[in-house]
Amino acid sequence: MKSALEIALARADELTNNSEEKINTVELREKLKPLLAKFFKSQIDKDQFWQEMKDAETVELVEAQLMLINSVGLRNQPEQINRRKEAVLALESLKEQQKTAYLEQSFDQLVGLQQQYSEQREQINDKIKSQMEKQRQQGQGLDNQAKTQLSQQVQRFQKMFNDKFNKLLESLKEAVQ
Repeated sequence: MKSALEIALARADELTNNSEEKINTVELREKLKPLLAKFFKSQIDKDQFWQEMKDAETVELVEAQLMLINSVGLRNQPEQINRRKEAVLALESLKEQQKTAYLEQSFDQLVGLQQQYSEQREQINDKIKSQMEKQRQQGQGLDNQAKTQLSQQVQRFQKMFNDKFNKLLESLKEAVQ
């Protein structure tokens, strides 16, 4: 059985290692930011990105993939998501143990979910405009209860898609690590 001192020393060592890991991650991100900025600004494509990263260590590849995945959002255009997908897959090809098929499938699901989100958001917006126009034609405005109901409907819609999207992003992050 370990003494309290041994447990405390082990915990202190663990915290020190975690702090060093966080510092290294921050330094690594700072190193990768200029290259990623060029990629995001379309100054380089996935092949040029791959060329820049081909001699990188696995930890650098993983961090670059995580940064690319973290840049994906529900409101991104499908082209933006696909561009990030191509870069993540290019980096994955540099790793010894690859999960290319899983990553590709997950990104395809993200694009599908994003398109579904856009379509349904447009339908909701059209529905709201229609209700507002109907009320205006009747010489009325939307009452507080109707505004509240619409607001709650939009919030539920947003939460549902954000939850699904974030779940897919988390599975992508887990896969690249």
